[in-house]
Amino acid sequence: MGLLDSEIQSLNKSRKRAVYWREVGDEWVATAPLPADPMSIQHYLSKGFRANKPANGGTPKKDEVGETLSCPECEFIAKSSFGLQAHQKKHK
Repeated sequence: MGLLDSEIQSLNKSRKRAVYWREVGDEWVATAPLPADPMSIQHYLSKGFRANKPANGGTPKKDEVGETLSCPECEFIAKSSFGLQAHQKKHK
């Protein structure tokens, strides 16, 4: 038993879409409406997209110290202190 055309159209209208923000150079740019179901939200946020425009004038948030975060064992360069901690667990 297949779906009727009206049922298919209502399914398309019910899909949640959202505008995300992504870093392009030194500024944050809005995307076209992208899927906003829970799995898609998790995927886009893990890729560095943001759900809301950053409040700090559109510039990305830098590390407080401003230093390069690198692993002392293999010289891996991390984007954040959390990322460096996660990477260092691989060496244990």
